[in-house]
Amino acid sequence: MSLSKPILTLSARELSALLSPYFCPLSFWIQKHLKPPSEPFPALPSDVDRLLKKSVEESWKKHRRLPLWLESLGIEGEPIFPRPTWRNFFVLYPHKKGSIRIHGEPDEVILLDNGELHIIDYKLSAPKQANSDTERMYAVQLLVYAYIAAKVTLSPLPAKARNLSLIYLTLKAEGHAGTLGDLDDPEHLWLHFHAQRQPMDEYLHYPSKALEDTTHLSCQRKIESLSDLIECLIERAVDIVLSPTPPASQSDWADFYVRVVGALAPHIEHLKESLSQKKTRSQKQATSEVQRER
Repeated sequence: MSLSKPILTLSARELSALLSPYFCPLSFWIQKHLKPPSEPFPALPSDVDRLLKKSVEESWKKHRRLPLWLESLGIEGEPIFPRPTWRNFFVLYPHKKGSIRIHGEPDEVILLDNGELHIIDYKLSAPKQANSDTERMYAVQLLVYAYIAAKVTLSPLPAKARNLSLIYLTLKAEGHAGTLGDLDDPEHLWLHFHAQRQPMDEYLHYPSKALEDTTHLSCQRKIESLSDLIECLIERAVDIVLSPTPPASQSDWADFYVRVVGALAPHIEHLKESLSQKKTRSQKQATSEVQRER
């Protein structure tokens, strides 16, 4: 595996976004090149996310078991701590143009008795219908995690994923009148949330299911394995991001952004050059003053 700097970094969320019916190649190109504020991906509020994960940590630390709200969903096994993060949960994909860093940050990775994994992601609300675009995007996010877990050198990984699950959580209106800060007792967290598990193992066994009814994304190869699917998504992302010119737009704001940046670019470059020259003059002046003092 090459140790050279990756030519491109792609997250599990970015790869899953390729399946969105509202996906705009130009917006994606802008996001990777110009780094504007990103469009928020559906996610849990940070306080809820923190408390859920704390409940798992505290329950395992004190009782060597998962909290009741997870066990009640049929989740078994040993949670991996510390949790993988985007800093260490990544692989370098060997593309012909250079290595590409694929990373992610699963909410929970559970080690099963047979050494395989159960990868879990928390979501705020369930899709309104089965096999929806949102469900397929969530599935791809989990599949990218499974792809990384099978390759990353992060103890006790690499390991094969046997189960994938989405856990949808909603706040319960009854039972508590305080704020999130009052829910810091992990043993009672289940009283304040309604949790629903959606197994996603079918996508693990049949990755091509993620591309069903997706007309705007096609693959040159037949999708017969997890690697086939991930490599198809990587190739699509590379085609867009490494394009020397911005691709066609599917959103008005992306066109506007490109026009504004294009108009300002010469002025920005001139300003950067002026600041660089000023910095150089200041450094020379400081050096001259030091030499005179000597």
